[in-house]
Amino acid sequence: MTQPAEQAHTREPTRFDAAGRVIRPATGLLLVGLGLAGMIVPILPGIPLLVAGLALVAPDHRAVRAVRERLKGWFPRRNLTGLILLTVGLAGPVPVRAGVDDVLREAIENQARQDRRLIGTQVIVSVNRRDVILSGKVRLYLQKIIYEQVAWHTQGVREVDNEIRVVPEVPATDDEIKTIIIHFLIEHEQLRGTELTIEVHKGHVFLSGTFHEPEGVLTLRHWVAQIEGVVAIEIDVKSLACSAS
Repeated sequence: MTQPAEQAHTREPTRFDAAGRVIRPATGLLLVGLGLAGMIVPILPGIPLLVAGLALVAPDHRAVRAVRERLKGWFPRRNLTGLILLTVGLAGPVPVRAGVDDVLREAIENQARQDRRLIGTQVIVSVNRRDVILSGKVRLYLQKIIYEQVAWHTQGVREVDNEIRVVPEVPATDDEIKTIIIHFLIEHEQLRGTELTIEVHKGHVFLSGTFHEPEGVLTLRHWVAQIEGVVAIEIDVKSLACSAS
């Protein structure tokens, strides 16, 4: 005797069904919590997470059923929960990542605006997955250094690529740059007695020699970076203080 169609399709519940009854609402509550947090924190996609969570927690709620019935007319072969989760999975990470990157970019730009030494610079700050790219142009090499320091000191930044070009308005010639550096060494007691070889080629300054104090290297680099016409600095240093130790 043939069994009725209803009996032919009945089956015993499996452990996967039992697990689903636990995992489904738990996942839904988690998404609801993230969705509510997203209403406050702009880096989270609050509304998609909230809707997905409600669909999992209360699939039979009349509001959820109404939305499901309406969407069936648009997507007759799609499951509402699967569609929502797919949308969140594809679109969710993008605004989260973009939100963090935007926060870092704005933080760097705000710090730069507050530094009077960077007035008049034309620098573009781009951030992708917490990696910072600095581009554009500045008048002094010191300004390029400052921008990089600002980026590195911003909490959350993972890497900094400094592509800023130094474009002097009234550049000094290579000979003038070399003469200025020599006078600077003579005038500053901290650097007197420093044995230094100076080479300048098209604004690129190459310094090599022996410093009695390690701090003198930073002082010299900072000062040379203020000379209009210097576009890059390389220093090959041997410190007597380090070699003596």
